[in-house]
Amino acid sequence: MGFGVIVPQGWRLDLVGDGRDFERIVRVLKTAEELGFDHAWLYDHFITYPEVRYHPVFECWTTLSAFAGLTKKIRLGTIVTCNLYRYPTVLAKMASTLDVISGGRLEFGIGACWYEEDFRRFGIPFPSLRQRLEMLDEALRIIKSMWTEKETWFNGKYYRVEGAINYPKPLQKPHPPILIGGFGPKIMARIIARHANKCNFFGTPSEFKWKVNILDRHCKVIGRDPDEIVKTLTTTVVIAESNKEFRKFLNQLKAMGVSVEDFLQYSLSGTPEKIMARIREYIRAGVQEFIMYFHNALNIKPLKVFAEKVIPEFK
Repeated sequence: MGFGVIVPQGWRLDLVGDGRDFERIVRVLKTAEELGFDHAWLYDHFITYPEVRYHPVFECWTTLSAFAGLTKKIRLGTIVTCNLYRYPTVLAKMASTLDVISGGRLEFGIGACWYEEDFRRFGIPFPSLRQRLEMLDEALRIIKSMWTEKETWFNGKYYRVEGAINYPKPLQKPHPPILIGGFGPKIMARIIARHANKCNFFGTPSEFKWKVNILDRHCKVIGRDPDEIVKTLTTTVVIAESNKEFRKFLNQLKAMGVSVEDFLQYSLSGTPEKIMARIREYIRAGVQEFIMYFHNALNIKPLKVFAEKVIPEFK
């Protein structure tokens, strides 16, 4: 069972904006490594919510490169790279370089892209969902070739590559694990079955199980063992050391107009005991790794409580 931390980078309004944010980010990163978390993750977005202006957001791949030199053990991942922000050959080159710099610790998360605000403000065309999915499928073929072949030649519907050369190759063989984030019962599930080493879903345990069952069927159609794909869940964590402390948090949610029922359904929240019970539900649904965003992300205390009271029960 693996546990990873989504490190604050600004997209969820979790930075201060006073020039010392990178120090705060690194503090969370190094704490996660010291506490024994398996992986650290960053979102791939350029700006935060449309109604919020001028809040800092650290670019994903640049920041991960810095992380590689600041850590030794923890694996480093993108949750998830937007395929359309970078041409597949360039992205493959970036990923190879980071895998070498980090000593073979890259988790290559990628998806079909969804956040139209990034595209609009940065002047990037935003195709239809079907086209984005088709482009993701082509891109993954190119990226895997760039990682494993001497030269890459590709003539597809959306991409053309004429003899691209990529050295150094990634340290991980045959290549860094490909984690595909997002889900659709037809096209995306088929892409995951074809290309992924890991998949990443959201949802309640029952929703997660439904998605896994559909993915399993797609794997069987193409003759692939579904167990070859590690199933991961992205979720928010609110860990409280007492019921009283947690009730105070829930009251704050109510005051903000947030649906407490929805929050409880789609998060790991409560005392360590309640969170462990919820984790067991997810494990029964098929989850093998948890990728977690901790509420109040710059505060390292929740990380310590989770690492000391929850993780040992599942190792």
